[in-house]
Amino acid sequence: AYRYASYTSNRFQRSSSEEYNHAFLLSSCSSLVGYHRHEWLGFDGMEDRDLMEPNNTQPARRVSMLWVQGTGKGRVKVTGRMRWPTVLLEDIGAVRGVTCEEGMVRVRFGDGDDGGGGDGDGDGDDDDDAFVRARDSWMAHPRFVLVTNALGACDAPAERGIYLANGSAVTVHLSDRRLDVPAQRIDFADAVRTSQVTVKSVRVSPPRRRGGGQDVVGNG
Repeated sequence: AYRYASYTSNRFQRSSSEEYNHAFLLSSCSSLVGYHRHEWLGFDGMEDRDLMEPNNTQPARRVSMLWVQGTGKGRVKVTGRMRWPTVLLEDIGAVRGVTCEEGMVRVRFGDGDDGGGGDGDGDGDDDDDAFVRARDSWMAHPRFVLVTNALGACDAPAERGIYLANGSAVTVHLSDRRLDVPAQRIDFADAVRTSQVTVKSVRVSPPRRRGGGQDVVGNG
């Protein structure tokens, strides 16, 4: 098991006395964004993130994403400096639905009357603000990245998707508060300039030994 390790710019740095599995970290960190591994329960939101913060709609060059392991307390946090400004749709509490089609991501925002999140006090104003901010900021970026999750057939369960969007061609539907964003799915490696991966309490099975030996899981 590997309690703590960090991966930055193709270089691993050990932050515990335990030896870590280089190949596992490489394969896991590269696959977590777009390819689900069976030992992972899925992604999770950042604990300290306010989903009703209107600025979450604004594309940013630096983003952080979290994955949780199916057993134990394993966590993998990926912080990336992106090639293009990036929006994490999971961080926008006003988003009520996302659907993906060939070449298009459709994002629907709440109107304050559709049972959205929050405590019901001022939710409509928050939704209005988020929709307007998203519309204005996305259309101001000729190219930006949308990060989706498993909603709306965008990705398989427990996966995120990376879409390079054309902000200049966004279509605004005021009646149902929807933004249709032309976008093509790309690999995470193509969207990020540098990344730092922090691994905490991840339980790992070593490769199966030749001759029928059994995998042994470390004491994470």
